[in-house]
Formats: sequence, C-alpha cells, structure tokens
Amino acid sequence: MDRICKTLAILLTLTIVLSSLTLLTVQPANAQSTPKPSPPEYTLTFIPSSETITHTDPYNGSQTVEIVDKSTIEVKIKNQPFAKSLNGVNYYLFYSINAKGHYSTNEYWGSDARYFYNFGNFSKEHGPPQKSLEATDSDFTIISISIGGEFPSNAKIDVYVSAALMYDGELYVYDYIGDPYPRTIPGVVLGEVSNPSIQTLNLADGSVSYSTPNPSPTVPEFPLVLVLSLLAVIPLITILAKKRICLKAYN
Repeated sequence: MDRICKTLAILLTLTIVLSSLTLLTVQPANAQSTPKPSPPEYTLTFIPSSETITHTDPYNGSQTVEIVDKSTIEVKIKNQPFAKSLNGVNYYLFYSINAKGHYSTNEYWGSDARYFYNFGNFSKEHGPPQKSLEATDSDFTIISISIGGEFPSNAKIDVYVSAALMYDGELYVYDYIGDPYPRTIPGVVLGEVSNPSIQTLNLADGSVSYSTPNPSPTVPEFPLVLVLSLLAVIPLITILAKKRICLKAYN
C-alpha cells in the first residue's frame, strides 16, 4: 500500500513539473514569422454616372448621340494597425481589390474575375506595380474604381478585399528566358495574406449586402501540456485499476 502511494505521489509531481516547464518554454511555432493581417473592414459605395457625347459626321453634318457609362465604386478601407518594423525588417500593408459575377461558379480568382488591384513584388529601384494599392497613413484608405462598361447595368457583383503584409527582401531578376544566373535586387516581398472580406453590390439599385466566404477547414491542435498530462495520467489510472482488482481479490 505504501509503495502504491509513493508511486502516485511521484507521478503527480512529474505531471506538475512537466506542465510548468512546458508553459515556460513552449512558444507559438509562428512567433518569428510574418504576422497575418485581419480581413479588411470596408464600405462599398456605387456612384452611377454617365456622359453624353455628340458626334458630328464630318461629311454630311449628321449628328449621333452616345451615352458613355462613367460609373465608379468607392472602396473605403479601414486601416488596421501593424508593426512597420519588426526584428529589423520593414513591413508594408497592401490591399487587393477584385470582383466577379455574383452567380459565377468559378472561384474568386477564376477566369471571369475582374482584377482591380493586386499584390505584387516590386523593387525599390523601379517602384510598385501599376495596379498596387498601399495603405495610407490615415485611418482609412479610399480608392475610386471606374467600372463603366465593365458590367451590365443590372449586374450583381461580388467585391472582395484582402490585405497583405509585405516586407523588405530580395527579388530575383532574369535577364532572359531560361537565365540560369538571375540577379538579385532589393525589393518588397509578399508575406502573409488575410482572408478576403466580401460584399455583393447590386448595380441596379446600388444596394450592398455582405457575404461570408467558406472558411478553410482547420485541424484541431492539442497543447503539449495536455498531451504530457494525459501521458502521466494513464499510468495513474492503470495503477488505481490494479489496486482495485487486488482489493477485490483480497476481500
């Protein structure tokens, strides 16, 4: 009986010690990786507009009237806080704004998607790509996008916005196709990308509704403390079970 009590005391002590050591030393696996931004919060406003242009035939003077669609959508993104410098590396916040038909069966990056602003690596020598959008230093980043002639007047379109943290790094430059010796130049490299925020815009009346993308399935993770505790508890249960069997046999 004394030996069983001593064994139980030792196992319980080991469980407490291992749990304490684990809490002190284990850190998240991504503690040193690029932080992942949150899905952007934004408002979407449809601004219908058109321009009437009169064309005069230079030979007979006849006139034709053309109505040109000049409609735009305004995207007002709430900037999220982020560390502009972390562990000696400079970070930059960029946004991607894309759209597709609401009833499309393709993915958001399918062939029928309309890419307004994209993430892209760029060098400090040549600057950002033509269609990049960096967050401003104010509370909001506001961009007006021309969609005149892009969609039917009664279309429903899904507008989705993602955020990415880009960081100082090196870019590979190939002088020709198949160049085996690319050069490296200082540039800004794409880091972690947020999940998209999606809103559906009805061009017929300008109404906006919110959509939620299907979340990616996640695999549950078990903390190391729990695993170690279970490993320590299993022998305890075994010992107690044996003790109970012995007591029953004795009685």
